[in-house]
Amino acid sequence: MHRSLRTAPLLLAALLAGCQSDGPRVDPEKQLSLYKESAAYHYANDDIDRAEGQARKALELEPEDLKMRLLVAWCRLRREDRDSLFAAEREFRALLEDGGYEARLGLANSLDRLGRLSQDAANDLDAGKREAVGGKDPKKRAEELRAQATAQWTDARAQFEEILRTKPADRSALNGAQRVCAYLGQWKEAYAKSQELLRSLDADRAFYAQQLDRPQISLTDETRFRKSLGEARLLTVDTLVFAAETLVRLDAREQAVEKLTAAIELAPQRADLYGLRAKRLYDLSRHAEALTDIDLYLKLSEHPYDHPDVRGAYDLRTKCEAGLRG
Repeated sequence: MHRSLRTAPLLLAALLAGCQSDGPRVDPEKQLSLYKESAAYHYANDDIDRAEGQARKALELEPEDLKMRLLVAWCRLRREDRDSLFAAEREFRALLEDGGYEARLGLANSLDRLGRLSQDAANDLDAGKREAVGGKDPKKRAEELRAQATAQWTDARAQFEEILRTKPADRSALNGAQRVCAYLGQWKEAYAKSQELLRSLDADRAFYAQQLDRPQISLTDETRFRKSLGEARLLTVDTLVFAAETLVRLDAREQAVEKLTAAIELAPQRADLYGLRAKRLYDLSRHAEALTDIDLYLKLSEHPYDHPDVRGAYDLRTKCEAGLRG
């Protein structure tokens, strides 16, 4: 369910409307099939409310339909609010035995996001942005929430690792695993996962490029492989940035610069990459190179002058100029 589905019958909406009219009774199996196709179509087009609505209608006819139960759980997950995420966790956990990969990936992502909600709530309590429920001491409640976040991320990592045990190159699991390792402060493990993900992405990009070089490739295949190549390139860039940040945490700034340089080679028009590399170059007292990157950031950035990132770039530029003067 985390992957988009692309097609649906053109007359599906009309057929469903006919199912709800006062006309002849529709065969239950045909009606079930229509609800399932409609649910998949709306989910693929990011219409989560309609997707869940159609899936629930299908479940009224066939309560144990695994695909529709999974789709409802993924809809809950994508809503992101606390109640929906807790519901998604329960539903995915209940489907682990029969739902396989989709259920475990959904459970892992639910736990990941619940952990972030718990951590954010703890930070808000510390900052005085919210009050503790039931008159509890804010500091104590913040500690409880952080412990809860740690438990949720630890469970999420276990779920991602279980997927990787049988699917070692799975992008979604590697991406999730590197993320929760970082949340847990496990920087070496996070970096290791990012390297595994980059190797997987390199292989995928090479495959897509090879397919695009095929003689007499069909327009459909060309469109599909170009889209896949673009998605793999984007995730590669994001993973290189993530790896660079983990290297900074591991006090390996020279290597962090190398990762950011690799990201810039893949996405030379992304202003933020030059800004990130400029910071790392400044940390290494490579002030002239940092100035070059700052100027490229300012040239490419679409933010207005008063944007915090732009103001920060000018501040860093001043520091670099001071560093060059000694």
